[in-house]
Amino acid sequence: MITNVENLRKAKDSYVCGLLEVILKYNYEEGEKIVFCFVEGKDFFYYKCRVSAHLSEFEFYSAKGKERLKELLRAIKSNTSLSSIKYIAFFDRDYEFDLDEIRHDCNFVTSGYSLENKYTKYKSVKDIVRDLFFCCECNEDINDSLCKIMDIYRKTQRSFHQSVELFNKWAWVQRYRKKSGSLNLDQFSIVKNCKIDFLGMNVTREYDLEKLNSLFLCREPVTPAELSEAAEWFAGKEVQQAYRGKQEAEFLFEFIKFLSERGGKGEYPFKEKVTAKGISFSRKELVQQFAACVGSTDNFRNFMIKTKERLKTM
Repeated sequence: MITNVENLRKAKDSYVCGLLEVILKYNYEEGEKIVFCFVEGKDFFYYKCRVSAHLSEFEFYSAKGKERLKELLRAIKSNTSLSSIKYIAFFDRDYEFDLDEIRHDCNFVTSGYSLENKYTKYKSVKDIVRDLFFCCECNEDINDSLCKIMDIYRKTQRSFHQSVELFNKWAWVQRYRKKSGSLNLDQFSIVKNCKIDFLGMNVTREYDLEKLNSLFLCREPVTPAELSEAAEWFAGKEVQQAYRGKQEAEFLFEFIKFLSERGGKGEYPFKEKVTAKGISFSRKELVQQFAACVGSTDNFRNFMIKTKERLKTM
C-alpha cells in the first residue's frame, strides 16, 4: 500500500500527468484549434500576456522543471494521437549544457541564463522601481531620486557579480559534469553567503570552494582545475546574462526590500516617505509580480512572428 502511494506521488510530480492532460484536451475539447504552450515553471506569468499579442487560442501548461518539460515533449512527439498537435515550448538557456538538445523551431530559448536575468537588467529594474515607488510619475525630485537609486543598484550589482563569480564557476562545473548525486543549486543563498551593503555599494563574499563543495557531499568535489575550465567558458560573456538567474533574482529582491525599508522612513536615496505600491515580499513570486514591468525582446517577437507563420501551414 505504501508503495502504491509513493508511486502515485511520483506520477503526480512527473511529466505523465501533463501528458494525460494534454491528450484529454487535444482529443476531447477540439484541441486541434489550440496552440499548447509549455513552460518550465512560473514563467507563464511573463509569457502568457505576450503570447496573447500574437495568438488567439492557446493553453499554458507548467511542467514543473526543465527535465520534466523535455520528457513531456518527447512523450508528445512519440504519441500518435498527438501527431498534429500545435505547440510552443519556452526554455531557459541555463549554462548552455543542453542547448543543442532544446534548440528547435517550436522552442523559444532565453538569451540569458533564465527569464529572471531579464528582470535584473538595468532598464527592467528602473521600470520596476518607477512603478513600485513613484507610480510612473515624473518630476525633477523623482528623477533625482531615481538616478541615485539606480546608481546604487548599478554599482552594488557590479560588486555582487564579483562576489558570486566563484559560485557560478562552481555551478557551471556541477552542471557539465556527469556525476551521480542530487543537485539543487537553489540551496545556495546569497543572503547566507554574501554580505550586502547597498549604502556602501559593496557585496562581500563569505564563502569559499570548500563551503560550496560541502553543500553536496554526495557529489565529488569541484577542483581548482575545473574552475579554470569554467572561467574559459565565462570569458567574454556578459555576466549579468550568463550568471545563474535565481541568485540574480535574489539580489534584486534584496534591493527592493532595501528600498522599501528606506522609503518607508523617508531616508536616502528618497527625499520623502514613500510606500511601495502593492508589493508582497516573496522572491519566488518575482516573475509573476513584475511581469508587466519587463518588456519583450526583439528575439521573442521575432520568434512569435515566425511561429505564427509556421502554425498557418499546419
